Amino acid sequence: MLKSLALSQVEMIGKPLIELFPGQNGSLHEYCCLAISLGESIRLEMDIMEKTLLISIKPSFDEHENEVIIGTKIDITGAPLERSLTSRRKVFTR
Repeated sequence: MLKSLALSQVEMIGKPLIELFPGQNGSLHEYCCLAISLGESIRLEMDIMEKTLLISIKPSFDEHENEVIIGTKIDITGAPLERSLTSRRKVFTR
């Protein structure tokens, strides 16, 4: 993802999500705030930069006790999810 944003990890750390993903109208930022307020991980699917991403965000604290978000993403653009769900239904249907 860093390559697609043309940013290094150092340039990305500490930047508000709204600056990194301006077209998302802060929705990713809102999910991060929700994760912090709930104190729980959140997983969501979102379309960003013409890609469908499965995003996992987890609230945490850094060494100075500041709230931070740890996140991962998986590009699932074009993934055959429908077919795999159909296959599972066939296994359990008698």
